[in-house]
Amino acid sequence: MHNTVIENQKSILSLCRQYHVKQLDLFGSALSDAFDTESSDIDLLVEFLPLPSGRRADAYFGLLEQLETLLQRPIDLVCVRAVRNPYFLDAIRVNRSTLYAA
Repeated sequence: MHNTVIENQKSILSLCRQYHVKQLDLFGSALSDAFDTESSDIDLLVEFLPLPSGRRADAYFGLLEQLETLLQRPIDLVCVRAVRNPYFLDAIRVNRSTLYAA
């Protein structure tokens, strides 16, 4: 796991509670030596607790904005519910690290 994530874990947990996250997983290059501190983004898989439809977008974009500010790099925030390719979802689930689980 990349140091940027490790150093900010407490703040990430706080954001997850604030934005009604059920589970947040790190995947992709931030889990490997392929992470480039100059150009890599951070890939996160998110599942939210049940929210009224009008609050889902606020939770998603609020969390995204706060994570980018906190971690000082682009975030690829992928919602579990939005993934239509089961092979992609399986690949993420095999190579992930859970950062938060409610």
